[in-house]
Amino acid sequence: VFSGLLQAGKCEIFSKQAKFEYDNFLVNLYTTQETKLRVKPLRKEDGTTPIEMLSAIKGIRGTVHIDLPANKSGKVASNGRFPYLSTVAPSYVYYNDKQILKGAYDSTRFYYELAVFELDSLDNFSEQSLQLNGQLVSAGIFPRLNEPIRIMNDYSFGFITAAPTEGLAFYETSSRYKNQIYLSNNGLQGAGTINFMTATAISNKLTFLPDSTIGLAKFSNIGIENGQQVPSVSSETALICFVPAKQILKATSFKEFNLEMFDNQCQ
Repeated sequence: VFSGLLQAGKCEIFSKQAKFEYDNFLVNLYTTQETKLRVKPLRKEDGTTPIEMLSAIKGIRGTVHIDLPANKSGKVASNGRFPYLSTVAPSYVYYNDKQILKGAYDSTRFYYELAVFELDSLDNFSEQSLQLNGQLVSAGIFPRLNEPIRIMNDYSFGFITAAPTEGLAFYETSSRYKNQIYLSNNGLQGAGTINFMTATAISNKLTFLPDSTIGLAKFSNIGIENGQQVPSVSSETALICFVPAKQILKATSFKEFNLEMFDNQCQ
């Protein structure tokens, strides 16, 4: 039994308790701290040196199969799937690093749960085609999302998907979200329209936090609600913050873009 760093191809496993079985030529992983991949650059401008991924997989339990037991010396060209990693229980990717929106995503409520998986060809798997199945638990922002994760352009694990036609429940309210969803080390993001009472916010980049949605948006408020006059407000670019639990949509001026109110009589 040993602990420490185990490297298998592009995979680096920080083990707390592992055991090497010589006869079967494998390593049993009983307890691990984290597992990281060091991958080939995805773009030419990223150079040629392998890049350590920003995301880590936590809590892997399983086995690293080194090679065929009859090929311990490595003299015979064996099946190209070796070495490979197989897991026996769910493992997790967290997004609670302080560099991700100042640690907004609490790991007890926001995480990606990986299903049991097998990752073969650890020496030379394709970064572009790698996918791991599982589900995102998003602290109630959306229902559980069963979407595979892959290596994103920022070298984190994430995905790009779209809500179904009928939309997704949004912050466990009656609101529906009907646009694209992106997960990476930039957080959980999307784009689209927020309609709230008499206000409309249209954004190309929304960031979904556990208690609110923020972003830059084209904002307008039509100025009447249930026959009652309310301020008419518009801005080509406003900083918006939607707080579903309090049923509040805030709009704030951004840089040189003022909030124009009462038919531009006030800014």
